[in-house]
Amino acid sequence: MVHLFMGLIKESTMSSEQSIVRFSKHQMILREGQSSSFLYLVKTGQVHLYNVENKNIVLQEVLGPGDVVNEISVIMKKSMHAFVIAANETELVKIEANEIRSAMKESPDWVENIFKTLCLRLDNTNKLIEEHRLLNQIDRTNIKMDRETELVYLKLATAQVS
Repeated sequence: MVHLFMGLIKESTMSSEQSIVRFSKHQMILREGQSSSFLYLVKTGQVHLYNVENKNIVLQEVLGPGDVVNEISVIMKKSMHAFVIAANETELVKIEANEIRSAMKESPDWVENIFKTLCLRLDNTNKLIEEHRLLNQIDRTNIKMDRETELVYLKLATAQVS
């Protein structure tokens, strides 16, 4: 996996403690359907992205240091397509959407167009995978979780938002 934003974590972004958010194990970061004006870079720990289908947890992805969370939602101004939870003690670098848009505006127009095109293609690919249930055909043994964790995630996903 290519970690495009690892340089940001090591350099400029990490100098500001205000931009670092800490999550404890099994703490909800984002809910499916939620809108957020923040993009997150994983500094330490792991983050799980999952959906609930017929009261079962479907783990979509495991993210670690250098990975990005909520990029499609921020760049395409959409709601989150999955639940995002800290798999263990996790630190995320929180970047406001306005910062990202400002950085893209300072770049040549084609940079913003490339980002939007890539996000659109990724979003469309995610939809096709879900629509055709291709996840069931992928070897996902490296991201399975124990039943206790599944039950915690299911409880968090179905809990009322206060």
